[in-house]
Amino acid sequence: MKPNTLTFESVARLHMAAEPDRQQAGLRAWAAALRGDAAIPQKYEPLLTLKGLSQHPEIALHPTMLWKLEIKAVAESLGGRPRYRVSRAIEYLKSPACAAVRAELRRKRRAQEGRDA
Repeated sequence: MKPNTLTFESVARLHMAAEPDRQQAGLRAWAAALRGDAAIPQKYEPLLTLKGLSQHPEIALHPTMLWKLEIKAVAESLGGRPRYRVSRAIEYLKSPACAAVRAELRRKRRAQEGRDA
């Protein structure tokens, strides 16, 4: 075998040694390659504050609502301050985890309204 030949074991070692976000990126690229998808170019995606994220047209939720929906689950730390990528935020907002948080918030609000009435 050639010294630069990739094997499943060598790639698995690289995967296990990488940071979680790089692991996910690697898995997405691997899945795309195996499906035969065209190479997905990596475009620059800025890191936004919570306020900046809330003003994005695809999200358009108040920062307080984003915080209540636990958007911090997809935050990246930039100098100790949370920053967000729009693509990861949208992915999270469509996820079952976020749906569960929404259901719990709805349940609490209805319970509180029932007590107040």
